[in-house]
Amino acid sequence: MRTKSAPLAAVFAAAGLALALAGCAGSPTSEVAAPVADELDASWLLTAGTDTSGSFALDDVSITLEIDGTVASGNSGCNSYTGDVETTSDSVSFGPFASTRMACSPETVMALEARYLKALEAADTASVDGDTLTLSLNDDALQLVFTAAGNSSE
Repeated sequence: MRTKSAPLAAVFAAAGLALALAGCAGSPTSEVAAPVADELDASWLLTAGTDTSGSFALDDVSITLEIDGTVASGNSGCNSYTGDVETTSDSVSFGPFASTRMACSPETVMALEARYLKALEAADTASVDGDTLTLSLNDDALQLVFTAAGNSSE
């Protein structure tokens, strides 16, 4: 009887070890993963932006981003836009975008709109910290900072 229980005990020990190792292997990945799509799904208001031309002048301009699953849309200062958003475990991508083609005054609004859409399509990293969404490229080449709509101080 003893000889039969020893191999059975070894099988259970090996199975337990395999489960323990499998559990440990999955832990680091979940800690460093990019935001899941559900974390991005919200209405966002742009509060700051920087690209290679400098900081965005957001005076009297409201730029919004609405993310719903695989669709990103909003108002880019003058025109409405819509396009795709895709998230993976370590990146995010936006676009291409389609937009209405209204002309707005002053011309600085149109220039800001073009910069924003170009930056949004270039962003490859997203992070969510509470009510703040930060989209960036290479962490400093460009950065778009949003606050969850309805939670801004305006």
